Amino acid sequence: MIISHKKKLIFIHTHRTAGTSFSNILRQNLDDNFETFSQHSNAMTVSSDLFDNYNDYYKFGFTRNPWERIFSWYSLIQLNNRKSLAEERIRFEKFIECDHASDFGSSFFHYNSLDYFTNKKGKLIADNIFRYENLNNEIRTIVNKFNIQLTEIPHVNAASPKDYKAFYTDKSHYLIAEKCKKDIEYFNYTY
Repeated sequence: MIISHKKKLIFIHTHRTAGTSFSNILRQNLDDNFETFSQHSNAMTVSSDLFDNYNDYYKFGFTRNPWERIFSWYSLIQLNNRKSLAEERIRFEKFIECDHASDFGSSFFHYNSLDYFTNKKGKLIADNIFRYENLNNEIRTIVNKFNIQLTEIPHVNAASPKDYKAFYTDKSHYLIAEKCKKDIEYFNYTY
């Protein structure tokens, strides 16, 4: 999470939504008057007072189709341990079924993007949640809003250039539909 006091913005970094790329844009283009928190700090992991204290700041981040986003998270974790498609499908299903995607000792990973933007009191604090599916246009909208210079949009931390649907079984598809129900309904995502 990044807070710019000069631009009056708070960027919340959702896992696997180009957050590292966008964080780099901010770090390279903001002056020294900004704060950084742990990379995936979010409305659940920081004090609710923080957002109350910066109520006039523009709070935003990105969401992504949950089936694609969770597969991307899995792909990053397994980046150096690739298997055949059949083996990957089985391993990916277990990854979801056994909740290996989440570390329940912390609130840094959430199945639902909305949870990154919802504080401990259940209040949605984001002014805007942009869509990864329209990333280049969304980033241009943000940099124009805050008068940030940008010549090209970097792409770092890429993990899954594959068709994510090929890796889903009926069971893993169903599990994500259940675990990510909030995002699917709120953002109207489909498989």
